[in-house]
Amino acid sequence: MGLLKEGPLSWTIPSIPCPCGRSHAVSVETLAIGENALDDLQQFLLDRNIRSVLVLDDGHTGPILGDLVQKTLSDADIAVASLRYPASDHLRADHEALAAASQAIRVHPVELVVSVGSGTLTDIARYASYLAHLPFVAVATAPSVDGYASTVAALQFDGVKVTNPALAPIAIFALPSILAEAPWPMIQSGFGDLAGKVSALMDWKLARTLYAESWCDAAYQVVSRSLARLFEAANGLAKRDPESVSVLFQGLVHSGMAMAMMGNSRPASGSEHHLSHYWDFVTYQGRRPYIAHGLQVGYATHFILDLYRELPYLGPLKSPVLPVFDDAWQAEIRMRWGIGANDILREQTAKLEWLTRHQTPDRFQGLDGATIGQALAPEFEQIDTTKRALIQMGIGHALGQFGVSTPILVESLNHAHEVRARYTILDFLRGQGRLGPWLDRLLERFPAS
Repeated sequence: MGLLKEGPLSWTIPSIPCPCGRSHAVSVETLAIGENALDDLQQFLLDRNIRSVLVLDDGHTGPILGDLVQKTLSDADIAVASLRYPASDHLRADHEALAAASQAIRVHPVELVVSVGSGTLTDIARYASYLAHLPFVAVATAPSVDGYASTVAALQFDGVKVTNPALAPIAIFALPSILAEAPWPMIQSGFGDLAGKVSALMDWKLARTLYAESWCDAAYQVVSRSLARLFEAANGLAKRDPESVSVLFQGLVHSGMAMAMMGNSRPASGSEHHLSHYWDFVTYQGRRPYIAHGLQVGYATHFILDLYRELPYLGPLKSPVLPVFDDAWQAEIRMRWGIGANDILREQTAKLEWLTRHQTPDRFQGLDGATIGQALAPEFEQIDTTKRALIQMGIGHALGQFGVSTPILVESLNHAHEVRARYTILDFLRGQGRLGPWLDRLLERFPAS
């Protein structure tokens, strides 16, 4: 599946029919992982007659790889403009960063954008390219996130993480030696992000089983196969083995492709990501330190998987209690989320409309926890493997780690469902009136740091 060039700046993504009833479009034409990846990048652009590009990097990734990218392209007589963000551990895809990228695109008459970095720089490039109607390619410096191939951008506006439509890169390039030398927290982060797909797939299956949510077995298999390879590579990752790191990176890219296939992040993002987004908001409030996204996702996965452990022992399901969005509830949302409350209200209104539309009197009739557990059997079998691998990678499960105090954890487990319109185990437990008791048991099982 790839892009067909129709004109100087016109790109069309072909749709591929699928048994799920959808026509999938994945715009990543080339994934090149190897020590000659920059030569592949140069040839890729020349083959498509691209003669002017804007390279986005920062004070970290520029010296590591950005300068070499610029030289490689300049040697091929490709005009290179550059935007280098200052070296910072807290670069965000926010209004300021996006404005700088958009301004650079306006100033320089370029045909394509090249991002050199990991998650945040790629999101800046994909959204700025989307706004400018330009294609972009990604040159990866770390196996830290699953968003390289995504068609949505994770942005942070007014402290709230939002997901906006954007562009997938038309090609992705990575050097295993560079990936393997990435800071260890970034490798951990990528592992945590990919391992979290276990609970994301469980959430997706849960919504499919209970509410017949749209499903695609092809997208599911893309993520599931990546998880199987990931856990096999865990020992090599701890040693920074380039081949194992390449397996991690490829799995992250493939999960992004699964999202592109569905047109949303459902195959790769569930309640574990909602917890991470909530913790980002708490960080914005100054109540905890900044922690990389994937580390948060991996840490959150421990708690979500332990909530799922309880599911097979739940008796017959009752018709869920749907939330009531009255004035008091809206006031509470506005008090908790501040200037980001409108986004939260929109997400929750969409979720309630979806639940109401799919809720029938007999929807849960004859269902119990064991039945749901059977539908999620492959993922249940991975729970212990996932948790052991996370611990092996240094992403433990003790209370208080990663700046998530017990009060913040309890708060987030009670309110992270508000972040997205997506149905997850947190919504299920609330609807069954079981979230509080299950959280009490959950906290009893986890050690304090």
